[in-house]
Amino acid sequence: MTASASIAEWIPGEGEGVRGVECGRWFDAVHLPTFAGVRLHRRLGDRSGPVIRDSDTDSVHWLIPPGSGSGWNTAAQVLRRGFTVSVPPASWTALWAGPPTAGWVVPPSGNCLTAPEVLHDALRLEFAGAPGVRRV
Repeated sequence: MTASASIAEWIPGEGEGVRGVECGRWFDAVHLPTFAGVRLHRRLGDRSGPVIRDSDTDSVHWLIPPGSGSGWNTAAQVLRRGFTVSVPPASWTALWAGPPTAGWVVPPSGNCLTAPEVLHDALRLEFAGAPGVRRV
């Protein structure tokens, strides 16, 4: 099996560039501004699944199984059906400074999803009592 064969089908190929992928079918996305995403990424460490940084919106996205973020009361916004995430090709990796559009802070692997219970716990611990908590 080649490396590209093991990548999720919704991730664009190398020649395609960034693709808008609607949430709700393969994943829901946990959306944070980049400054908050840096904090959460540090807290998660190697427990984090793949993370997309979108330089156009200055935000980051963790991908979780569809429906798994229902009822979360955290500082993050859970994007569900009707929202679109900019998904870069697998080789577009980015440090926090990032490329001009989107890139992977944590490259895609496996099913490309973060364990929702791990992400939820990290969000609650990192942003407990933070102003502007969104109820989504």
